[in-house]
Amino acid sequence: TVAAGSTYVLAYSDTEYASAYPSAPVPDQIDGDLNANGDDGYYLYQGGDHTIGTIADAYGVIDVNGSGEPWQYTDSRAVRDELVTQGSITWNSNEWTITSAGIADMTPGVHPDGPPVIVTNVRFTASADSISEAGGTYAVTVIKTLAEGTISGQLLLGGSATEGGLNDYTIDTTNFVMDGATTSATFTVTLNDDGDIEPSETLTLELVNVTGGTIASPSIFTLTITDNDTPPPAGGVIWINELDYDNVGGDSNEFFEVAGAAGTDLSIYSVVLYNGSGGVPYRTNVLSGVIDDEGCGFGAVSFYFGVNDAIQQGPDAIALVSNDISVIEFLSYEGSFTAVGGPADGLTATDIGVADNNTDEISVQLGGSGQVAADFAWETNSLSPGDLNVNQTIDPCGGASNVPPVLASIGNKVTQEGVALAFAVTATPTDGDTVTLTVSNAPAGSVFGSTNEIGTFTWASPAPVGVYTTTFYAADVDGVDSETITITVTSAPPPEPSFNVWINEIHYENIGGDTNEGFEIAGEAGIDLSNYSLHLYDGDTGQQYSNRTLTGFIPDEGNGFGAVWFSFDNSVGTGIQNSKEGAALVRDGITVIQFLSWEGVVNAFDGPAAFTSSTDIGVQEDGTTVTGDQSLQLCGTGTNYAEMLSSGGWQAPALNSRGLLQACQTIPGGSVDTTLDEFDVTDLMIGGTLVSVDIGVSSNGVPYSLIYSTNLLTDPEGTGTADTQNGNGGSITLQDDITGKDFRIYWIRSN
Repeated sequence: TVAAGSTYVLAYSDTEYASAYPSAPVPDQIDGDLNANGDDGYYLYQGGDHTIGTIADAYGVIDVNGSGEPWQYTDSRAVRDELVTQGSITWNSNEWTITSAGIADMTPGVHPDGPPVIVTNVRFTASADSISEAGGTYAVTVIKTLAEGTISGQLLLGGSATEGGLNDYTIDTTNFVMDGATTSATFTVTLNDDGDIEPSETLTLELVNVTGGTIASPSIFTLTITDNDTPPPAGGVIWINELDYDNVGGDSNEFFEVAGAAGTDLSIYSVVLYNGSGGVPYRTNVLSGVIDDEGCGFGAVSFYFGVNDAIQQGPDAIALVSNDISVIEFLSYEGSFTAVGGPADGLTATDIGVADNNTDEISVQLGGSGQVAADFAWETNSLSPGDLNVNQTIDPCGGASNVPPVLASIGNKVTQEGVALAFAVTATPTDGDTVTLTVSNAPAGSVFGSTNEIGTFTWASPAPVGVYTTTFYAADVDGVDSETITITVTSAPPPEPSFNVWINEIHYENIGGDTNEGFEIAGEAGIDLSNYSLHLYDGDTGQQYSNRTLTGFIPDEGNGFGAVWFSFDNSVGTGIQNSKEGAALVRDGITVIQFLSWEGVVNAFDGPAAFTSSTDIGVQEDGTTVTGDQSLQLCGTGTNYAEMLSSGGWQAPALNSRGLLQACQTIPGGSVDTTLDEFDVTDLMIGGTLVSVDIGVSSNGVPYSLIYSTNLLTDPEGTGTADTQNGNGGSITLQDDITGKDFRIYWIRSN
């Protein structure tokens, strides 16, 4: 049998082998020579020796004289062609090159036709196993096939089981190094014997990043962890506790109630209603939520029925079912019968022995003292939906054991780099045990503190940008609940774009046919108007009759503000209607920036301005006095619509200024930052000298002047101006071309 990672060589003799393979390891071999002639062959068997094994490869042909064929010669070397990738049970001379011993190059690991290089394989000792979660620890072993060299690698964890001290398991390490004669590495998996009722889970370990050896099969080990927790007995932890099925008059507010141990997840349960006539089911209600703790570790949850799906009057029945198949209780009222179909098929209902009897504020319910359904008795009493019943006492107090706490939902979090993040983490102690809150894999620099079931996570300065996965745990002596969340840290957003835009000029009606109709939009320079649109509204119907998406950017016409004109031309069906109309300036198709109107107020009933009223601008145009060159214009002083409106307001028709800020508008300018970067007088020779001054400015459009004086006592304002240029937000050059010999003092002035 050829072991994994080993090579077997058939040699004529040990001296011949050593001569042909001087650098190869000494092979395991059977003493004696190989004597062969023309009718001998060599066969490789798989799965046993020649008596029971299967032929995998052949060299030569038994009982057939070669008559000069290469395989019959003893003083030769046979080398398999490098293109052959698998054995053949039939001898094929075309796959081989056979030469004399002195010609064939048989150096291992160098010549492609030489024997395979002996490598060290790395693998698990088994591919799978299983263990109970109560098993304590499990040892997983990785081996290497040769006791030489150094091999290192890692284990990649996977499967449905969750790693962590309060989860399913922990592992001592996932890295390994096997030096020299060390041929194995052991990993210890420690199991968490929790109290959760859960299906079997798997832990997979995969060999990865191996150096110094070759990964061989089995390269993946699967450990199945089986649950050792016993589900509570049917009816012991959850039961039907109250039923209201027959009220005075029409059916309304009918309900059933289930009760049981606090913390019980009701999502695996359902209630099936059965008709006493025929015994068939007529409605199924899937439950939801978690039973609360109303004292002593028990509580109740009620579920209502609507008028159209009310509970039928008796004799009928109700079945409490787990996982859609297991019947916990099958109770009937006003008579008993056998179920036909559904999960209770073939079961005979237990009559509770009391009836609702067409009464309000009264229900049939369990009363008495105990902790399971069998401890109580059915009776009629005052309604108590969602609460343990009036005559019901939990005894002994303390509730069900083995119920872990419930961790309140936390959810994923998003914050900006450097912006503090804080949130609460809380849990519900379902059966009165002390709760401990912990966190794993918290981001560096974050802090988590808690007192019993109340905790707070804080991260004063989140960084760097990225997504962090963090798990929070709530544990008591009965088990653990957990939630894994992501905390996403984003880059600080770019500066908020300016939304300072407004309707600045309108022309909608003139003498004769409508011409040059449209709107002017003004605002801060650089605003991208492609995010904005204009919507026109009919003043009589309030309906939107035209809209247009704007384009372009607002230019800088001075002090960082400008205006753009948009034509609404009747020739393309987008004209502005005469008389009372309205226009809404909208951002991103949703947000209404302005809703203005003329000749009256417009109430919008559709579009982005729906159910809002316009603001009448107070001036108007008509078809008898206004020409196509006039418009309604906003005047005033300011840097936004409100300031313009309060200081000037809308004006009667005047000569238009389409695409330009109005002459009646003043945009206040800020202070100009003028920095003198360099003052360089190149020469002062008779015959003409050029004085050049470079300055850096932050403004755009403000004029800068190079002024001079020939007398130190002269006021600069009364001297000459050599050069003036408008600022461009960068560097400008001012020059003085002196035509003769002179003495001058220079100043830089902005105005």
